[in-house]
Amino acid sequence: MRARPHCNPFNVREPAERPDWTKVFANPGQPLDLEIGFSTGRFLLRYARNFPERNIAGLEIRGKFIEYVKNKISTAGLTNAYALKANAGTALAKLFAPRSLSRVIIMFPDPWRKAGHLKRRVVNPDFLAGLAKHLKPGAELHIATDQKELAEDMRAALLAAPEYQNKHALYAPENFAGIATDIEKYQLERGRPVYRLVFGFTG
Repeated sequence: MRARPHCNPFNVREPAERPDWTKVFANPGQPLDLEIGFSTGRFLLRYARNFPERNIAGLEIRGKFIEYVKNKISTAGLTNAYALKANAGTALAKLFAPRSLSRVIIMFPDPWRKAGHLKRRVVNPDFLAGLAKHLKPGAELHIATDQKELAEDMRAALLAAPEYQNKHALYAPENFAGIATDIEKYQLERGRPVYRLVFGFTG
């Protein structure tokens, strides 16, 4: 399944559902992680397999991927993964309790290069402030992109937010989970850089 490169996030205001996370996962007491923008689900599915001791919820705004990934989760028998249609910029407070997320992952978000589209970028000061309300103390935010300008923009926003602390002097040297997305695999095979941000939530 191929991913459309862009989809206007403002077209999705309300989450398609509001799951009860204590009933969604087989072991609701495990740490709850969140992937924002899971696309075809390559990272989400492998993450759930590789980290059975953690639960992961995935949010995506491109509708064609929701049932596709849900079917993959069901077929694989993964009881620690869940996918739903929601805009992370507007739905976090409707989906997650305060101080409930242990790890947030954003892999290769849309860069939205045009000046008029910059407001569509998922990582911005308002988003970071809202996300902070749902992170546990010590939680980590992991972001990866192949776009240098976007990486610099996101890093600047994070450095300006006092609730977050950079775990590295600049960028993280490797993929924390050891799971390459399609974009990461493509870029690394061609010797191109991937910019990885890892910030801890200090509360």
